Amino acid sequence: ETGINAEYGLEEGFVREFLGHLEYKIDRRYVRKLLLDKDTRNQLSKVVVDLQEFIDKQAYLQKIVLIQSLARRSLVLRKYRDLTEHQWVLMKKYNGAFRALIKQERDYVNNLNTLVNVYMTALKKLTQESKPIIEPQDIAIVFWNLEQIYAYHQISLKAFEDVRLNHWPFLEGLADAVIKMVTSIGIYADYVNNFRTAQDAVSRLKKKPKFAATLEEIMQKNKVQIELQEMLSIPMEQLNVYEKSLEALLDSTPFPSSEEADGLSTAYSIIKSTSNVVKQSVEKSKNKATIMAIQRAIYGHVKGPLNLLTQNRFFLREAEVFYIEKKKSKRRLILFSDCFLVVKEKKEKEDKHLKFYLMESFQDGEVSDAETAQKHGFEIKASGGGKHLFSARNPEEKNLLMKDIKGIIQKLKSSRVFGTPLEDLLKKEKQEKNRTTDIPIPVSYTHLRAHETKANLV
Repeated sequence: ETGINAEYGLEEGFVREFLGHLEYKIDRRYVRKLLLDKDTRNQLSKVVVDLQEFIDKQAYLQKIVLIQSLARRSLVLRKYRDLTEHQWVLMKKYNGAFRALIKQERDYVNNLNTLVNVYMTALKKLTQESKPIIEPQDIAIVFWNLEQIYAYHQISLKAFEDVRLNHWPFLEGLADAVIKMVTSIGIYADYVNNFRTAQDAVSRLKKKPKFAATLEEIMQKNKVQIELQEMLSIPMEQLNVYEKSLEALLDSTPFPSSEEADGLSTAYSIIKSTSNVVKQSVEKSKNKATIMAIQRAIYGHVKGPLNLLTQNRFFLREAEVFYIEKKKSKRRLILFSDCFLVVKEKKEKEDKHLKFYLMESFQDGEVSDAETAQKHGFEIKASGGGKHLFSARNPEEKNLLMKDIKGIIQKLKSSRVFGTPLEDLLKKEKQEKNRTTDIPIPVSYTHLRAHETKANLV
């Protein structure tokens, strides 16, 4: 004991205490857990050496970071000294607009992450149950190409963050990052065209109590504040957000004649035109959904299923009126861009059903005041010569209905070419394009000359 203590510099009594422990039975399994093999010991020894080397270099790394920081500060100050007072003011606004753009993009990416990795992931799992409350095709309809949009905006956010980290405060390269983002913005067209279908699918699924309860559970479990349907509408507004952000950047750029400003102006033009196209698509999508909803609600059409969807038909308005034949009957008058529909409304629980009564074209039609036993009367003369008497609920409603109907009839008249509706002319052109002629004369010109000859003869 004395020799061991002297050889290794141990405290007096240590060896005696250790030898005393050996008298106890040692748990071999515990020893095996603690005992490392040779290779593992060598690896850990290397890790210890690397960590110690890393710690030793911290002071050196801090000096490098400080030198880099001072160099960047010197370069920035040199550029700042060349700025006029007006450019100073614009630079602050420019940087503020960029901060707002990054925050908006980060918030948007977080919302897309919630849609894809919370809602979609949770609902996908339900499709694998023995009795699923949602089918895979429903997932495809509701979330459409959101995964693609999410991946695309992750890349855009990273590009903005790189500009902020590496080119602050003059933000060189921002225009390139923005142009890359907006040139791929076309992926929104598919989402916009499907949006109303997705919303209808969620409304249909929520009628199932179990599905509605599942959505509530997803929100509570993941602390989500926005409901699925509302969150699905967020991408629809994002192009407007970019339009306003780019406008703010352009209005505050301190170097309006620079390549950076030209790039931002190009990006703004792209996003502006794309936004207009998307708005038109949204209107078409809403119109299609409205007409489809009316069509689904109609029953009692004796000639079979009623097809209200045509290429150029738009829904305008509907109103409760009295339809007057031998006696007055409460009806709903539905106006489209080329015709009108008269139905009788019947409600069953939450569903609305419309019993078909009549449908007439506005082509060659007229609308005028009418003297009826009921107040606020007006008459619609349809294209087939049939006359239909109506009575509005009040004078204001009557004036609005007559104004809209006159506008429809006037628009249909203005779309005629030599007395023929333009739509009919285009149909004839399409038919004759399939016919071969010895001399390739433009079909539209042929038709125009034919109609002009007839007009002159008359």
